[in-house]
Amino acid sequence: MYSESTELREIRRPSLFAANGLFFLSLAGIFAVSLLERPIAAALARFFPGAGWEVMLLSVQMAYYMLFLFMPTALVLNKGGAWEGARLKPVSAGKLLAVAALSLLGAVVVLQVNALWVLLLEALHIPFYNTAIGIPETAVGTVAAVFSYGVLPGVCEELVFRGAILGAYERRGTKKAVAVAAVLFALVHGSLGGLPTQLILGAIMGFLAFACDSIYAPMVYHAAHNLALLLIGKLAERLPEQPVEGGTLLEQVGGPAAVLQSLAFVAALGTGLVFALRAFNRRRIARGIAAVPARRERMSGGARAVLIAALVLAAILYAVLTMAA
Repeated sequence: MYSESTELREIRRPSLFAANGLFFLSLAGIFAVSLLERPIAAALARFFPGAGWEVMLLSVQMAYYMLFLFMPTALVLNKGGAWEGARLKPVSAGKLLAVAALSLLGAVVVLQVNALWVLLLEALHIPFYNTAIGIPETAVGTVAAVFSYGVLPGVCEELVFRGAILGAYERRGTKKAVAVAAVLFALVHGSLGGLPTQLILGAIMGFLAFACDSIYAPMVYHAAHNLALLLIGKLAERLPEQPVEGGTLLEQVGGPAAVLQSLAFVAALGTGLVFALRAFNRRRIARGIAAVPARRERMSGGARAVLIAALVLAAILYAVLTMAA
């Protein structure tokens, strides 16, 4: 899917040091929120007693996205004049609608992959922390969830990972940049249970940023994907509870036969997803959008140190969440 050209105009990009620093800051913000989320929400509840506890918690999450993701990334891109490298370019409404529709198919695929992965973790007796989206109970909470689970992650996380980070690492080639951004995106979520699905998401959104030559495509995909999961969760809550049989997850889902059915379902939907992505790729080729060719560029000592520190922080996050499980 990646045609290469060696005759590309040089584009100003964020430095690798800045990109790795944004990754580190996003992880540090998660630790800060995990420690201070409830005290801050309790303080806010005293000033806004009628808003509800879940709205206060979601307000803290909104603050995380703005303070630790959006504002630092905007400063990095503005200071370095690297907005073009982050692909902040317009894209047609029709293409964005196609991306949103594609995200619905992707959401179903991701749910099935996640279910199979969780079954595998249980079979291997590997503990994992459940980071599923919490379903709000009130109308006000639902509105807040739309912004904190859908809009803000779609805009802020994509600006960081498919904007600054992908743009910075693209000096080493588009393929490598998409892969690196997907891995770092998965790691920042700190979820062993959601690791393969986050990698799939990161890869799809990285490809869409490249194929559409615009950061707005993965932003729309990300937001629509999260909102689809939120809607599915709301609809699932309204279904009558079924009696659960069996002690293990494998027994509860219906045994090996049900797993085989899920695998066939994933294979069928995954094939459809690949064909849809190929359609985006054909339009990319028709527009003459070429990948940056792979090339070796030495990472500075400072950038390497920041990246190592961030990876250590990510490992600590995984360890903490695993022990919490």
